[in-house]
Amino acid sequence: MHSKCFIKMCNQYIEKKSLFIQKFDTIEDIVKLPYVLTKDDLRNLYPFKYNFVEKSEIYEYHESFGTTGKPSAGPLTKKDFNNYIEEILLSPVNFNKQDVVLIRYPYAISVPAHIFHRAAHRRNAMVIPCSSRTLVSPYPRVISLLKELEVSVFCCMPSEAINLATFAQFMGYGIKSDFKNLRAICTAGELLTPSMKKYIEDLWNVEVYNFYGSTEAGNIAYSCKNGNLHIADNFFNIDIVNIEENKKNKFNQLGNIILTSKNKEALPLLKYHTEDIGYIEKQCDCGKKGHILYHYGRMSDFYFINEKKIYFRNIKDCMFDIINKHNLSPFWRAFKENNRIRIEIESDVSLGFLDLEIIDRISCDIIVNNVPKNSIFDIDKMSEIVPVKKPEYFYQ
Repeated sequence: MHSKCFIKMCNQYIEKKSLFIQKFDTIEDIVKLPYVLTKDDLRNLYPFKYNFVEKSEIYEYHESFGTTGKPSAGPLTKKDFNNYIEEILLSPVNFNKQDVVLIRYPYAISVPAHIFHRAAHRRNAMVIPCSSRTLVSPYPRVISLLKELEVSVFCCMPSEAINLATFAQFMGYGIKSDFKNLRAICTAGELLTPSMKKYIEDLWNVEVYNFYGSTEAGNIAYSCKNGNLHIADNFFNIDIVNIEENKKNKFNQLGNIILTSKNKEALPLLKYHTEDIGYIEKQCDCGKKGHILYHYGRMSDFYFINEKKIYFRNIKDCMFDIINKHNLSPFWRAFKENNRIRIEIESDVSLGFLDLEIIDRISCDIIVNNVPKNSIFDIDKMSEIVPVKKPEYFYQ
């Protein structure tokens, strides 16, 4: 966005929020703006009360899943939508004309499926829209499409990449021998830790390219060949902030991710409190310029045990590290029980020997229980194919 347009947008924002601060004269004046735009603001102004354009200029409308409460609106002008696509195309996955790209995000309401779909088309790739969470594309059909159409890239949540591999093996396929055309997996929509990324890459024998974003913002960061998330700094300014002290954190210091969009028209985000936490490092050795972002998940993603925060990210990274090391099932779950964490893993044998290993990593009281196979990921239920029929009016 041109600097004059950006300044005008900031001043409109100040008026909309009734902020009693000096108006903007230059882009550098953004430091005047307090960290005040929150998800609750967007929810309270749902769906169009915060729009900076007329409703007639909205090109597409999406919403968040609403996993943490009322969904946030995601109205997009045509320029906004094209920018969302360009943010995806910053990734070194490099879609091309030889690619066959299967999209396994849900197409209904949410935005990822649509922008990955258009990004692949922008590079002349063949696209297979294969929405998740629908009766039309159950696991058996998806695995057949991956095999028969010689898919080279598929896009899904990290856990779905594990589910697909598990189901392919259940159908009798060899992951590394029967899907030789596959060259990459694009993941988004779920926290991906380094050990989970390694697990998926070893499982499918391909590179995983991760993306971090949100419905209301777009794709904020993308991973490089080293697996680090690079901020799309042509589109966003990211600060890591201690909200309680209203103070910007230093590099490598965990805090709240505060985002300012530089180009959005319909729903500009200025000093937006994403409700995510993370930290920033100065540079990656992959050769790309700019800062890298370490995403730690939601600010609420932790257990409070013995006056200590145990972040879900650390538990998840530890678990997939141990799963890799001991060749365990990837299907597990964690519960807080008083002042300890109970972890269940699908296994036919006792896993009590893992208690001390995990305690040493997580630094709190932990017990590990084995649970029967199919109790967390029910492969028999996932095998069911429910016929999807058009309406019938005439019968013999």
